[in-house]
Amino acid sequence: MRRPRYALGLAVAGTLALLCLAACGTSEEDVDAKIATAVADLSPGASVPTATPIVFPTPLPTATPIALPPPLPTATPIALPTPLPTATPIVLPTPLPTATPVEFPTPLPTATPVEFPTPLPTATPVTLPPDGDVDVAALYQDVADSVVYIETPDGLGTGWVVGEGLIATNEHVVRDQEAVTVRHAFLPPFRADVVFADAVLDVAFVAYNAEATALEPLPRRAVTSDNLGETLFVMGYSSIGVQENGTVGGAAVKRGVLSQIVGFGDQGGRQLRVDAVVDPGDSGGPVLDTLGRVVGMSKGVVEIDETGRRIVGIFYAVHTEEIEALLTQYEAEATSP
Repeated sequence: MRRPRYALGLAVAGTLALLCLAACGTSEEDVDAKIATAVADLSPGASVPTATPIVFPTPLPTATPIALPPPLPTATPIALPTPLPTATPIVLPTPLPTATPVEFPTPLPTATPVEFPTPLPTATPVTLPPDGDVDVAALYQDVADSVVYIETPDGLGTGWVVGEGLIATNEHVVRDQEAVTVRHAFLPPFRADVVFADAVLDVAFVAYNAEATALEPLPRRAVTSDNLGETLFVMGYSSIGVQENGTVGGAAVKRGVLSQIVGFGDQGGRQLRVDAVVDPGDSGGPVLDTLGRVVGMSKGVVEIDETGRRIVGIFYAVHTEEIEALLTQYEAEATSP
């Protein structure tokens, strides 16, 4: 569609060029050659200028890879047994033993220091094995047969054989009872009658038929302030229940140290302070030295602070000299007309 105009333009340009060249005196051949050259330069087939290439850096920079988060691990399902096992119930003794509270006077009496004669008499040395040399298992076997379980309608406690046919325990364990049931580690249960009780010192004696049940009395020893720091053992039935055949197994044993000897005068007599944990049920159990001799009788006291929490760490035991004095009094009363 554009070629006629293009040709007409060429013709006009050529005519004008001829007129100009003629006026200048140029030959017709020169004019024709110049026109042909101009037409060739203006023709559609004329060469197009070459594009300037874009120069890239050599070598091309390496692309920084984008770090993608790794795939999250697949959770391994937990295989549960089918069907689920049934939980095994814990069998507790029936009925559970009731803790026997210890009653103290209100307010508590102030401890009166124990007065010793001046000069102090020379103590007879007692040779005790070092703590590391104590064979607790052998000691236990020697005394366990003489430690018994005291059962009443109101609760339970512990006792130990203090003489032929006679058992010592706490007064609060047998309070208001005329007779109690005595259970042994392996012997059948037997009856014992309450024959003596002292509420102030918290000591009682119960008598049983020694011909039917033969038990060996435990040896006794009196400790003094010279023995502070000595290792002691406490035995009791706080954590042991009655078995189907009526026996109770052996009493539990706990280790402690003699902390102090205090005197409560006519409101409690002389008592030992021992840093061992004693629970209800241990009341009336023997406190033993490393040779298996009774030095006191535990009272199984549970003390509660103002917040309702139990205070543990120190407990009191009746001094054997108090027990000896009451035993002498009982024997005198039993033999009097």
